[in-house]
Amino acid sequence: MKALWIFSLVVPVLAQVPTEDPLAISEDMRAFVHDRVGHIKNPYLKVHRLVEAIFSENDLNLTYELYATQTAEDTFLKRAGNCLSFTNMFVAMAREAGFKTYFKEVNDIATWDRRQNVIFHHKHMVASVYIDGRLVDIDFYPFKEKEYRLTRVINDKRAMAHYYNNLGAEHYANGDIDTAEMFFNQAIALDDRLTQVVLNMGVMCNRRGDQQRAVQLYEQVLEEQPRNIPALTNLASLYKSHGRDDLANRMIKALDIYSNRNPYFYNMMGEQAFADGNFKEALDYFRKAVKLHPGEPLFYVGLGKTYHRMENRLAAEDAFADALSKAHERNEDFEARIAAVRDTLQ
Repeated sequence: MKALWIFSLVVPVLAQVPTEDPLAISEDMRAFVHDRVGHIKNPYLKVHRLVEAIFSENDLNLTYELYATQTAEDTFLKRAGNCLSFTNMFVAMAREAGFKTYFKEVNDIATWDRRQNVIFHHKHMVASVYIDGRLVDIDFYPFKEKEYRLTRVINDKRAMAHYYNNLGAEHYANGDIDTAEMFFNQAIALDDRLTQVVLNMGVMCNRRGDQQRAVQLYEQVLEEQPRNIPALTNLASLYKSHGRDDLANRMIKALDIYSNRNPYFYNMMGEQAFADGNFKEALDYFRKAVKLHPGEPLFYVGLGKTYHRMENRLAAEDAFADALSKAHERNEDFEARIAAVRDTLQ
């Protein structure tokens, strides 16, 4: 469940939009379900054993991949996927096992990450199984505590809108602009009130040069959700890029007031402060970004060049070394980027 914030443009490559049912179940999946849990009568044990079979190293052994939104069948075949892929597969399998099973949106989790030149805002989805008059949540996200308060059961139509929105975001990050737009349109056709896809269509409009429509879409989100961090961030970035500092500063003030946990916003502010020569302020912003997302090499580059300008060369070199280390962990090459930054500091 992703919303985009674009830093730069990428080159489009066309692809065909698939039309398969994301919840379709294959004969192999059907056989898997009935072989593993078909004989179990106790519903709680049955669900537990199904989840166990999905993740056991001696069985299906599914692994988590953040950028792998897939159908239920593709997830089963590839043995990997993200939370929405796992949920697609589990919902299909649990229904085959005879359970009433639903998708549930989780709004307690919101994380940020970068893929190439696209910033992703990740939200979360779980499955809910109806057993003995109550819903039991089945969560496939491996990195967070499972104490959710802001959740909502949704219908399949809205869940499929999330699916196509995810695919659109992933294609956009890969430079597949036209196909991304088709996926976003599919998502909107299913649910035109899905915040994530409205935001992404704003990004798409901005990419196409229609900044007026982009602003309208971001403001549409803010009318219903005045504290929506991606909408405020996108508007601030858009206004800044067009020299409308008064409007940008209004968005930035709102972001400072609200509980903003977008590290890329603080990186943007750090870059602005650095460009203005406000190095102490820039350092504070880059430190905030690192605290929120210590695995992002961009933020250490910002720290490094700021320390350098403040004549703390030892701290600068440590920050650049951290940037290279974090980039290596992400399978990214930051050596040329850091070399270019060093050249500007001479």
